[in-house]
This record gives sequence, structure tokens and C-alpha cells, in this order.
Amino acid sequence: MASGTAIVTGASSGIGQATALHLRELGFDVHAGVRKDADAEGLEGQGLQTLSSTLPTPSRSPRRRPHSRADRWLRWSTTRARKIATDTGVEPREVAEVIGRALTSSKPRTRYLVGRDAKARDALARVLPDRVFDRLIARTLGG
Repeated sequence: MASGTAIVTGASSGIGQATALHLRELGFDVHAGVRKDADAEGLEGQGLQTLSSTLPTPSRSPRRRPHSRADRWLRWSTTRARKIATDTGVEPREVAEVIGRALTSSKPRTRYLVGRDAKARDALARVLPDRVFDRLIARTLGG
């Protein structure tokens, strides 16, 4: 059984929630970061300690324009990440299990592969020149 403390942000749903619950199963003392009180109550009912946040979202930050380049990039990258997870069929539980393996390994690796096509991409990255591989990935992502 693992020991230690883990702080998991974005634990209201998806990968964050799956990770927080899986790490608790492994024996970690988990502090789950959420934005809404209702989400906190749900996670506390599952045995997690929660950290609530009342911080403004990036687009509502008083120091930045609401449609700054950083905000557009954040929206784009979040949408891309969701698209990749959906297109590759990666389930939040799969990611959580890999995170658990990384945290409990006596010799953690630099990178871990998650998802059905990750091994194929890794094999391509090993044989293709960087620029060719980058173009291939950009084309796949619609960039």
C-alpha cells in the first residue's frame, strides 16, 4: 500500500476525479481541488478531503482583457486536449492508473504511454525525423 500526500486539481470530474479516487484506493492521503461546493460534498462523500477554490477563471481575471491571446490559447488547448482524449478513446480511469503506477514505482520513468494509439505514435517518433513527426501530429490534430 502506498503512502504520502497527493494534491489533485480539477478533481470535480474526468481525469482529475478518477486520479483522486484511484490514489485514495492506493493509500495516499488525497486533497482534491474543486471549484464548486457541490463537487466538494460529492467527493467528501467518497472519502476525499477537498480544497475549494473561489479563484476567478482566467478569462475573468481583473488584470487581463477577457479575450487576450493567453485566454484564446487556453480555450484552444483545452478543446484540443478533450478532442485528443475523445478521439483516442482514453478513459479517465486509464490515465489515473498510469499516474498511480508512476507515483508508486521505485524507479519512475520520464514518460508513460496512455491510450490505444500511444504505442504506435511512440514507434513513429523513434523512426521519423522530428520535423516530419511534428508535421504528422499537427496534421492529425487539425493544425
